[in-house]
Amino acid sequence: MGQAYGCESCKYFLHKTCAKLSHEVLHPLHPQHPLGLSANEDIFFCDECRTFTNGFNYVCYECDFKLDVKCATSTAPNNENQGLKEIERDSTCFFCRHHSLVFFNTRHLPFEDFKCAACCLPNLGPTYFCPNCLYPLHESCLGFPRGIQLPILQGSPLHPVLVGHNHTACSACSGTISKRIISYRYRQPRYSLNFHLQCANSLTRAIQSTSHEHPVFYFGTECQKLFAGMMSTSLILKCNQCRKSCTGLPFYRCFICDINLHLECVPIPHFIKSECHFHPFILKKYFVEDDLGEYYCDVCEKERHPQDHVYYCKKCRGLFIAHIKCVLNQVSQHL
Repeated sequence: MGQAYGCESCKYFLHKTCAKLSHEVLHPLHPQHPLGLSANEDIFFCDECRTFTNGFNYVCYECDFKLDVKCATSTAPNNENQGLKEIERDSTCFFCRHHSLVFFNTRHLPFEDFKCAACCLPNLGPTYFCPNCLYPLHESCLGFPRGIQLPILQGSPLHPVLVGHNHTACSACSGTISKRIISYRYRQPRYSLNFHLQCANSLTRAIQSTSHEHPVFYFGTECQKLFAGMMSTSLILKCNQCRKSCTGLPFYRCFICDINLHLECVPIPHFIKSECHFHPFILKKYFVEDDLGEYYCDVCEKERHPQDHVYYCKKCRGLFIAHIKCVLNQVSQHL
């Protein structure tokens, strides 16, 4: 709180320290010209901490160089900026290996619809941006492969595309793939199929259930985040068995028949014995092994999401964790 200056009629207030900011500063990052104080409250990009923010700033109009007040006036090392530099990594565009992605931080959205092109959620925090193709990505969404092979689709692999001016539908979840969103496309001479990145990944996680004639696929945590970001009223996710909502919950889906099933409605056994391990398994909603940030299935040795359902070996005290499909594909008996 503290003391402040204000104009009651304009409802305009300033901290005492902000009201007494220098009108001009010299800064070592831009020694060729002094920087003038600007009260323009539009969102701008700070050239030191690489953050989109708003409020007062110091600017060199001749060089189009701007610093936020904190960076322009601070004499101490910018630990936040150093932290961003430590997590920054060299990354290339999904579509052209000659395009380098620009890294920055976002405290305030540059514009209302500034959403990640992979997960559709607002881009706040560490962000990567392709200035050539004009799309942003969360740092956590960089890991999607540049191509994916689906066992259910024979032939060529799926490759990422950036949806143009027209919306299209995801062939897996039937939800909308909006313009400027990255999706996978399976192209054939007479037709093409489009998939959200998360939905395509789900199609690698099939099980065969005795309750349905076709394979059903696990739509887990990343898909739930996607559906939340889509904010689509046209995508109604209900379990075709119990008729209750699947929104916000991992579920299984047959995209051939357009049906969804809760795990307990498939049903996925809670206790099971599989040939892939000595001991029986227990189904868990999720399991976080440690704080290293890397999580793998001990059967297929591929990465798993720490918030997705897994089979857990209680006797091994969490030292053996597996995808549901990896366990069920080698079932010896239900317990």
